[in-house]
Amino acid sequence: MTLRFLKHTFHYFLAFIICASSAYADMAKGIAAFKMKDYETALKEFRTPAEQGEAEAQLSLGVIYEAGYSVSQDFEEAAKWYLAAAEQGNDFAQYNLAGLYRKGQGVERNYKSAAEWLKKSADQGNTLAQFNLGLTYKNGLGVERDYALAMKWYREAAVKH
Repeated sequence: MTLRFLKHTFHYFLAFIICASSAYADMAKGIAAFKMKDYETALKEFRTPAEQGEAEAQLSLGVIYEAGYSVSQDFEEAAKWYLAAAEQGNDFAQYNLAGLYRKGQGVERNYKSAAEWLKKSADQGNTLAQFNLGLTYKNGLGVERDYALAMKWYREAAVKH
């Protein structure tokens, strides 16, 4: 290894640390603002980390847009941010995205997609998703009606509570 290589590696590492710490600082400010119901500040603070791929920030933007906190309610924008976080495995984003698919808000109504996202969230232990997946199987929404699977998911949710 050359000294030049090490210098470049160090500079990239330092840049990464500065960006990461900046994103975490933005997240902390955003969370504090959200708790204080200062949604404009929360929106501003979550934006950069969300655009940098931070799943928690993406989820937070989805919540802000879905609820219409300090912005016009925008289900399409909410779905965009939920999807970004859901694809990274965020169980709450998966659950919220399933709800948008079930209601046809911001996305075309699609019970099958709703069931798929609920399953991903439920598999991670999200009790709301587990209970709603039970309802999904009980009612046959996007899946074949299956009372045994419905009971399985109801039990999973009940055990966690």
